[in-house]
Amino acid sequence: MFKKVVFRLLGLAILVGLGYGGYRFFKQLPERQEQVATAKVQRGDVVIRAFSRGELHAVRSATLLAPNLFGTVQVTRLAPVGSLAHEKDLVIEYDDSERQAAIEEARLGVQQVTSRSNRSKPPRRSNPARMP
Repeated sequence: MFKKVVFRLLGLAILVGLGYGGYRFFKQLPERQEQVATAKVQRGDVVIRAFSRGELHAVRSATLLAPNLFGTVQVTRLAPVGSLAHEKDLVIEYDDSERQAAIEEARLGVQQVTSRSNRSKPPRRSNPARMP
């Protein structure tokens, strides 16, 4: 009978030891796993904001050259800085009133010269040999 009690106590001690070992193993198990960042799921747009310092350079850019207007140049319209421009979009507009006035003066001068030359030429006479 003494053997039975010893074997039973020994079996119980082994079960208690295994239970304690399992408890310690499962207690340490979450500490060994990698922590994964989680968040609650929400419906909506994803907004990503990134802040950094540095310089930005345009992938495609073009240099605009101003026309030589031989006088005071005044800008009447200008596209916003950094805006995207497509083909045939107005980027800059100059005041051309001085140029338009100069063109009109030149036209008037041409008209005066042609009217003077028409007045100074004698009228053409018809050819008497051609008359029937």
